Amino acid sequence: MPKIHAFWNVYLNGLAIAIAEVLEPRRSNFAHSYRFLPDGGERLFDETKSWRSFKEATVAQANVAGVHAFVVQTDISSFYDRVSHHYLENLINGLGDDAEEVAAQVNALLSKFFAGRSFGLPVGGQGARILSELLLNEVDRALTAKGVQWHRYVDDYVLIAKSAEEAYRVLGILAHALMDYGLSLNKSKTVFLSAKHYRDYVTSQLGEDDDEASKLRSIDLKFDPYSDNPEEDYESLVETVETLDVRRLLNRELEKSLPDSFLVTQIGRVMRLREPVAALEIAEILLKQKNLHAFRSSFSTIMRGVAALRGDDRFSSIHPKLDLLLDAVPEHSAHLLKADTSLLHYLRALRFRSTPSRELFVRERFDQ
Repeated sequence: MPKIHAFWNVYLNGLAIAIAEVLEPRRSNFAHSYRFLPDGGERLFDETKSWRSFKEATVAQANVAGVHAFVVQTDISSFYDRVSHHYLENLINGLGDDAEEVAAQVNALLSKFFAGRSFGLPVGGQGARILSELLLNEVDRALTAKGVQWHRYVDDYVLIAKSAEEAYRVLGILAHALMDYGLSLNKSKTVFLSAKHYRDYVTSQLGEDDDEASKLRSIDLKFDPYSDNPEEDYESLVETVETLDVRRLLNRELEKSLPDSFLVTQIGRVMRLREPVAALEIAEILLKQKNLHAFRSSFSTIMRGVAALRGDDRFSSIHPKLDLLLDAVPEHSAHLLKADTSLLHYLRALRFRSTPSRELFVRERFDQ
């Protein structure tokens, strides 16, 4: 999607704030992301509502769920890319008052941004975040109506059930609720854990982080080109990432029986903010056979990170080595490409160079 003119981004954000003012009182306390502050001054969202508070809330509920309880961690596949403008327009209309005019303007802007395509939200800016919460609020309501115990942060869901059988049932409820809006679960990131295992894992995750892991976990790597000071924000982000020993953090995750997928996802995103040699070192660790299997729940994010390097001329010096790493993936990790979403992200990373072996790979999968 092309970069949006700053004026239209501000205009969309203004419309979104009008939506948030009506939406916020209707949201569940189990939704922890982008909680609107109507009297927040310079702050648009409640900073106490964070990924950490989301995890702490899930542990607290798991603690009282019983000895046989199970926890399901999952998220939505390619969420921002699949948000339907039609559904958004209908949901805005349902807010009442002058919502019909707001809905028409939002729909017109999104249609313009996406060249007539009827789905997708722009990256960056608060408008997309508020619109995503509007849509997922309906999914949240459906879960509550079915008696599901849930918590959500952006497109990450944690479901808490009294038994393994119940865990599968509530996951099915979530899957059907998402289908009603043209969305689906990310199967590679769906994990079932006993409540005890989940509590131990998250308690360790939250309590034993060193300063570097905490810093990486807390920073927002989705750089917003429409902020008031985009250049300064970007430089600050680069400086923060440069202080991190990403290689050490990755090696520590590899030692765990259950790597922290969120932390690995963040690491996949920081590659583009490092110098070429450092970026290549990270890519080499992520794309090794054993490591790629251990980090399989973050496969799509890893491929997006590698594709970002491969498509950026600043990293041209490492492009040949990246190509070799990518071409080796089907040889040692073909099982990871069986999921449609993973295969799509892998193909996107391949698109920058055409070779006979790559052409054969594509034909074998689509000429059937």
